[in-house]
Amino acid sequence: MLITDKLVQYGFELHGHKCPAMPLGLKTARVAMDSLNVEKSQAGELFALLELGDHHCAGCYADGVQMMAGTTMGKGNIEKTSKGKFGLILIDRKNKRAARVVPKGEILLESLNSEFMKIREAGSLPQDVPSEVTLPLIEKVLGMPAEEQFDVEIIENVTVKTPKHQYSKAQCDNCGEVVVKKYAKEKDAKYLCQDCADESESNILYDNGEVLITKDTLDS
Repeated sequence: MLITDKLVQYGFELHGHKCPAMPLGLKTARVAMDSLNVEKSQAGELFALLELGDHHCAGCYADGVQMMAGTTMGKGNIEKTSKGKFGLILIDRKNKRAARVVPKGEILLESLNSEFMKIREAGSLPQDVPSEVTLPLIEKVLGMPAEEQFDVEIIENVTVKTPKHQYSKAQCDNCGEVVVKKYAKEKDAKYLCQDCADESESNILYDNGEVLITKDTLDS
């Protein structure tokens, strides 16, 4: 198992701040890859299922998995199962095998009950936690022998369907923006994006319960 200093550096640059969870994700993914004897996914060769939930404590773990395994939002080969756990199921599509890797409970609890997490729970941003608190945790995560840190289970006969990429596109006849044809709506011999096809008088452009964007907001 090799996790270079450069990879850790790139991981933190992607992630935005230093914390122990991102390198834990790096290492979890590396252990899974080694268990399956696979390398980083260049396209969709690997598929990752993260057992994390939304607004998960130490969810920074997910960015480490993406960096190491090449399972990314852009490729569409990573998903959350929302179990609120720190397990990773990494699937090798070609060989139909998977590795479920989970940090050992007592080891993970020690990190989650650390001074770093207490400072975070008190309201401090992760980048404001003193380095003398953060760096020893990072070093411990990366330096601990994997067999002492993780439980590994190999799963055979796993099948993941590979969806076809959508190459067909259209230009909305109303706003002129390009939309993948699958998501366009055909109306009166015209292609319309979903925003233009919505004939309701609502000014809500997007609302997922957390982020609310209205057309008034965009126009202001």
